[in-house]
Order: sequence, then structure tokens, then C-alpha cells
Amino acid sequence: MSRLIKFLKGENPLFSIIYLFGILLLMISPPCRAQDASPVIVSSAIPSDRHPRAGEKVSIAINFDMTGSAYLLGSFSGTLTWDPALLQYQGHSGILAGFSGEVEDLAAGDGAIIFRGSNPTGRGEVFDILALHFLAREPGGNSTTVELEYLGITAPHSSFNLLPFLIVNKTVLRIGRNFAPNIQLPVTFYHFGAHPVGSTTTQVFWINNIGAEPLLVSATEITGSAAAEFAILEGGAPFTVLPWQGHPLIVGFTPASAGAKTARLNIYSNDPDENPAIIDLAGTGLNPPSGVVVSAAIPSSPEPQSGDTLSAGIRVDMSGMAAPDHLLGSFTGMLTWDPAVLQYSGNSGVLQGFSGVVDDGNASAGVLLFNGANAAGQGGAFDVLKINFTAAGEEGSSTIIDLEYIGMVAALTFTDLMPFLTIQDGMVTVSGANQDYNPPDCVLLGINPGPPATLEVRLQDGESGLAQVNVLVAVNVEVDIPAFSPGTTDPVIVSATKIDPNHSSTLTLEVFDVAGHSSTCDPVYTLLSSITPEHFTLEQNYPNPFNPATTIEFGVAAPDTRVSLKIYDLTGRLVKTLINEEVAHSGYYRVTWNGTTDKGDPAAAGIYLCRMAAGGFAQTRRMMLVK
Repeated sequence: MSRLIKFLKGENPLFSIIYLFGILLLMISPPCRAQDASPVIVSSAIPSDRHPRAGEKVSIAINFDMTGSAYLLGSFSGTLTWDPALLQYQGHSGILAGFSGEVEDLAAGDGAIIFRGSNPTGRGEVFDILALHFLAREPGGNSTTVELEYLGITAPHSSFNLLPFLIVNKTVLRIGRNFAPNIQLPVTFYHFGAHPVGSTTTQVFWINNIGAEPLLVSATEITGSAAAEFAILEGGAPFTVLPWQGHPLIVGFTPASAGAKTARLNIYSNDPDENPAIIDLAGTGLNPPSGVVVSAAIPSSPEPQSGDTLSAGIRVDMSGMAAPDHLLGSFTGMLTWDPAVLQYSGNSGVLQGFSGVVDDGNASAGVLLFNGANAAGQGGAFDVLKINFTAAGEEGSSTIIDLEYIGMVAALTFTDLMPFLTIQDGMVTVSGANQDYNPPDCVLLGINPGPPATLEVRLQDGESGLAQVNVLVAVNVEVDIPAFSPGTTDPVIVSATKIDPNHSSTLTLEVFDVAGHSSTCDPVYTLLSSITPEHFTLEQNYPNPFNPATTIEFGVAAPDTRVSLKIYDLTGRLVKTLINEEVAHSGYYRVTWNGTTDKGDPAAAGIYLCRMAAGGFAQTRRMMLVK
């Protein structure tokens, strides 16, 4: 991720594209009402001077703050009214911020204008859409309220109605200088968003004094039904704000339970007109999700010959996430590779009902950006994109297909999935004709609990062919290795039968191919009981921490179920496959991991993830290997 952040911050034209990708995801996400959010779009009429003298010029900017919203602004239509006896209209800037539209000021002499605008791509963050210019007319402390109203505001593309999410801040101008302290708040309402129960998020509110005398803040307190879940963390009263200065007040939101929360921040001061000054607070608590999301870049041919075509699928597996966070709603990611090894030739577009954009403008340099969103969400394991390549490197050259994500969000709940994401990069090595770079395969076909208990193992090498099979360890088991001709690429089925059903068995095979590569195959996992469990289970390994080996027990609740049990490191890279899509009968099982990788090398000390997948069941356990 650090490399991605550097890429984003660098002088790179793709920065703006990535920004637009993120905005697109927000734009096409489902309405925030699904999580009981309060309005989080703020519009204000912001004067250049709240206390102009008669004869002075003053401008009023019509401003939108979209930072608290999951939407972009696509169009707007509104009115602004004022007292023409106090403010004389002088003109306007025209519609700003990339919006096209018009300003009707025929009635400006009577204190009213109508304005409208639209932007097909939408606009986020904080921006002005219009500036109006006035001349202050009457002295003596007279004040006027500038009334800002909207007939409609919508999101781009979908024309989704955003009015229910809108807060319009009140604006008052006083003609003639104010010699009293005058408190100014940044907002009158703030929504902290949706966050897991027990987590804390913070917001800084700047308390400004736009008067001519010091503002003395004597007390700051939070009241309301959920006051205990909001707290003033730093900058609380008492404090003094000098004229035209500000003071930071930091407020935190820590939901104690799921659901919508509201409270009120009261700021007591010597302001003669606004005491207390009030900011209404809101937030939503979410039940903490659990599970793991796995995304992988999977090449169709890991070892193509130079000139071969291949594809890389971007796969997302949501089966490890528990409901209601088990559906993928949106994602933004980046794929990089060495263009000297893989030459880009196209892509499938975003798949699986997701709508989004694939930017391949820099694919010749080995960079591709992609995003997608699906309001209904998608569960299980699926490809969101396929990228097509031609192998262009010399024999033996290789590249990592590096997959990274900027953001990933669950549908329906809008849960941030990034903390639960495990990424598996792809690897491609250009091979020569008829070259063998891989060791033989060893696959457990299945176990029959018997009695007597038996298992079958398939040995195969599809490149140079099998050369030799040795039995390294055989405890309480009879092994039958059929005869085969060296160099065969056909599968060789090895069978093993347990001798004493009351004792555990161990079998380790060593398999060589003609090219000299070897695999160590330890296919046995022990059936502890043939009693059918009520549920699929993956127990915590023991011992934990461990060195050098640990035992993992699991339960299979349905007959003839394909089971996978794999070990990953914290970067999401596969370390060891203990069980690979093998058919198991219902019962309780035990398997031992000896702390080695699939290549037979000792694994480094650290934390590993053990993930079991069986049918629709998936669960992950953390394990610690110490040295």
C-alpha cells in the first residue's frame, strides 16, 4: 500500500483519474438511508464580511460541503432572497465549479434571484457554485437574513434526490461594525458516519470569533439521548478566542451499541446574540463484522512460452465474511506488472453485474486502474475483471502481477472491507519450449473412513513426466504404488490402507519428475470420529504459539464435501496447502502442519492465517510460529 500511496502523491497524471474513480464509487453506491444516516450535505450562503459598513462591498458565496456525503452533486436549482433596503445587488460570477447553468436576476432589485446548474460527472468535496456581489446600504446595526432555499438537488447519472440529505445553514448580516464578541461555528450539524461499536472517530470544530471583542467561552457540554457516546476530547472550556481568531474543539464519537445516535454540543460564551451556540451531532453504530475477504490475481498460464497469450483474472472471495457483510458492494484497485515480460492487449471490462471503469491509459507502462459498484452486492467467489496479455519476455524472465486496493466496501451495510482484506499476487515466468519448471503434483483424491480406512493420492507431472516415487515415512499404513513408465504424463494413483484402526497413521511420499524436480507429499489427515457434527467447524490450533509443528482439528458436517485447508501469511500470500479441494466424509478430522512451505522450506517466524473452506462454509484462525 505504501507504494500505491507514493504513486498517488507523485507528479503523475493518473492521480486525478484515481480521484475520479473514488468519486464514482461514492456516486453509484446505494442511498445512505439504508444505514439510517441523517442528512450530511451542507449548503451555506457565506458572506465575505458579516458586518459590513454602509457603502462597503460584500460578496456572498453559495457553497456546498459534500465531505459528509456518499454522493456527488450532479444538479441543483435554488433561490436566494434578502432585504434590498440593506443590500443592493451589484452582479454575479456566473455558475462555477465546472457546472453549467444560469442565474436569473431580473427580480434582484426586489431581493431575489433564481439559480440552477448541472455537471454530468458530478462534484464532491467543498466548493462554491455561485458568487453574488452587493453594496451595503444602511448603517446603524440593522440586520438582514439571507435566505437560501433549494427546489431540488440530485446526484449525477442516477438523478437520485438528495434533498432529504440537505442541511442549509442560516446566514445573518448586520450593517455597521459589531463591537461585541461574535461566535462563528463551522457547521450547525455534523454526522460522524457509521462506525463499528467500540471504535472512536474524531472531528475538529473551529470556534471562531468574528467580533471586535474577546470571546470568552465559559462552558462546553454535550447533551441528548446519546450524550455518553460523544465526548469532548480536547480544547474544552474555559478558553478565550481573540477577535478574528479561532480555537480547535475536538469531539469524538464512540458508539456503545448498534443504531443511530444523536446529541447536541452546547457552547456557552459572552456572545450577546447566540448563547449557547449549538452544533447538532449524529452518528451510527455498527456491529463489528468478522471474517476475511480474499482477492487474488490469477494468471491463466503461470509459465507461458514467449509469444503465448494469457489472461489474469481478478478474483474476489467473499465466502469468508459473515452476513450481513458478505456481499461486495464497491471496490477501487490497481494492478501493476513488468511490461517487458507481459504486454497488455485488452480487458474484459468490469464483470459480475458491477458497473465501473477500467483505465488502461498507462497499461503500456504496466499500470491499470479499475473500479466497480453493485447496489445489490455479490457474494461467494467471482471474477470482477480479466486482463489479457501476450508473453513478451525472454525465457526465464518473470513478473509479479501486483494487486492493490484503494478501497473496498460491503453492499447494504457500507462496511469498510479493507481491514479484512487478504491479497494474493500473481506470478508469471516465461518458459522455453518443452521446459519443465514445476515439481510434480500430489493431490489427495479422498478418504474412505472404512473400516478399514483408505485413501487415494494422485501423482502427476504434465511437463517432463514422472520419474520415481519413494516412500519416506509409512506408519500404520500399507502403500500400493502401481508400476509406471518413467516420463509418463498420465496420473499415477497411489492407494494406502490403515492397518490398525485404533492408532493414527502417517504417510510421506517423495515424487521426482524427469527434469529432476521433486515434491514431498504428506497427504494423510486423521479421522478422529465418524460421528456427523451439527456444524462445520475449524478449531484453534494447538499448541499456539508453536515450534516447529502444530495440530489443527476440523469438523465436516456433510458427506462427500470438498474441503480446503490452506495457510497464508499476513500479506495474503499462500504459504502451505494442507488440503486442496479434497472429498471428505462427515466426521471430525485432525491435520498437522510441520511449519514448512509448499516448497519444503521452513516458514519464517510470525503470524499466519489458517483458512478452511468446505461447501459454503469458511473460517479463518490465527496462528503464531516462533523460532
